[in-house]
Amino acid sequence: MSAADTLAVRNSIVATLNSVPDIGMVHAFPRYANNLATMKEFYVSPAHQQLRGWHIERQSFREEGALQERTVDNARWLITGMLALSDGGESFLQFDDLIEAVRDVFRFETFNNTVALTDGQNAAYIQGEAIDQVMFAGVLCHRARLFLPVYTLQEVE
Repeated sequence: MSAADTLAVRNSIVATLNSVPDIGMVHAFPRYANNLATMKEFYVSPAHQQLRGWHIERQSFREEGALQERTVDNARWLITGMLALSDGGESFLQFDDLIEAVRDVFRFETFNNTVALTDGQNAAYIQGEAIDQVMFAGVLCHRARLFLPVYTLQEVE
C-alpha cells in the first residue's frame, strides 16, 4: 500500500468520525505534549467545554498473496476516544451513545468505494477492544479502544 493510499484511508476515517454529532475533537494521529495544558488543548472540545476527543492510528497491516495480479492489504486501524468522566452528568451513558454512533457511521462505509470493509467473505465492522477509565491529560476519562479492519486491493506491478 502506498503512502498516498494510507493517507487517503486515514483521511476517510477522520472524515467519517467527524460526521458523528457531538464527537468532539478528532485527530488523524495521537497527539502528545510535554505539559498538561497543551494536552488538554488537543482534546478539549470548545463546543462542549470538556475533554472529548478521538484519534486514530494504523496499528498493524499485512499484505496477502496475489489474486489475479492483485494483493490484498489488510490493515487494522485503532480508534481511541475519550470523554471526561462526570458521574452526576451520567457521562458513561453519553459515552456509550457516542460509541454506538461511531459504530453506526462505519457500518457499510466504503470510503467512496476506494477500500472494502470486507475480506471477501465476511463484513468487517468496528470492533470494541476495550472500554475503560483512564487518567488522561490529568482528567479522569472514559476511554474506548475500537478497531476497524480495512482491506484494500493493490495492483501487482
